[in-house]
Amino acid sequence: MDILFQPLRNSLYTSLELMSGFDPERPLSAAETLDFQTYRYFTANGGACPNDPYAGMMQALHDHSIMRAISKFFTSVEVPTVAIMGGHDVPRSAARYLDVVHVARTLTQGGCLVASGGGPGTMEATHLGALLATASDQDVADAVQHLRSWPTLPDTTSVVSQTGEVDTAIVRQLHSWAKPAFEIAQTFTDAGGRSLAVPTWHYGCEPLTPLATHVAKYFQNSLREDMLLSLAANGIIYTQGSGVVD
Repeated sequence: MDILFQPLRNSLYTSLELMSGFDPERPLSAAETLDFQTYRYFTANGGACPNDPYAGMMQALHDHSIMRAISKFFTSVEVPTVAIMGGHDVPRSAARYLDVVHVARTLTQGGCLVASGGGPGTMEATHLGALLATASDQDVADAVQHLRSWPTLPDTTSVVSQTGEVDTAIVRQLHSWAKPAFEIAQTFTDAGGRSLAVPTWHYGCEPLTPLATHVAKYFQNSLREDMLLSLAANGIIYTQGSGVVD
């Protein structure tokens, strides 16, 4: 497979850049995004231990570029940073999902930058709260209600096989789950609050939230975990859910 990502970058991603190619009206477009195709490339080349030395070198260059980009980002953002850790499997309909939305919104309104692992569940709630920091309470209620049209993340573990083949039935479910969040991001990203997602293609079967404004996505999970912990200079909030403590 050809490399679709840029091994050398000068800036972080935006969620909508990684989601480029997603069409709310075409279910299979969920497999056409830069994010999904990069995950497919990563998986087909052996994952964290690439079969192809060239692929491994390009991934290492990419992750180094992201490390440099995140350092550059923080030199321009002189605000307290708080990370919120929580389960990827928390449903959008759960009370604790809404609790995290309110916490992240309040922190952002107070001048903090919130960060998460950039995936579903509590992580998505973190970025929703930040994005809607300047929106009305009614906008928040409407957004949460819209997300609850597809409350539970489908099982996406086998969406891409080890040889890079795609399960289109799972892609359709993934599209249905991602669509309401994508629509919210399109509405509020330009005027909403800022947040930072630090996800990884190591867990690429978990969909990226489109609600974060800045994304530092890595291939190597160890770099991602270290960065997410080290950037939270002003504290880490732990919430209930699987995946909180690795």
